[in-house]
Amino acid sequence: MIHLSLLALAVMPVLPLSSAPAGSTVASLRHDYRPLLIFAAADNPLLHEQLEILAQRTQDMQDRQILAVPVLLQDEEEAFAKQWGEILPGRHLVELAQGEAASARRRFQIGPGDFTVILVGKDGGEKLRSQTPVTMERLAKLIDSMPMRQKEIRDGHTG
Repeated sequence: MIHLSLLALAVMPVLPLSSAPAGSTVASLRHDYRPLLIFAAADNPLLHEQLEILAQRTQDMQDRQILAVPVLLQDEEEAFAKQWGEILPGRHLVELAQGEAASARRRFQIGPGDFTVILVGKDGGEKLRSQTPVTMERLAKLIDSMPMRQKEIRDGHTG
């Protein structure tokens, strides 16, 4: 059986990822974050393209409480963490509970070699699935149309 691991990057000033304990699960992020699960091999150019897209719009990620969650093979973790730090320096990486990546792959039916981006809403439901990198414009438009986001805007919680 292939061991998988899940790394997470948080870019939230109000709810910093450091408040999410090591050993978190995707379910434990519910209500606080909108995880953007990025299933890919570490050397997949689409993964790097997706990360570059996010790196250019970190304020939008913060405003919408988007948490980038690359789902990689276990033996790719260390090299990927170094590469990620070069793309978005100064951000926090959190290792989620062992087996969580395998669980996410089963839940969302993602093969080990597949590139797939899935946005999970604060309610825990799948909101978007794409086999190509997703622009921040697309994410922002989708999230901004969600009732929970509309409430956040009305209540003044934009970031």
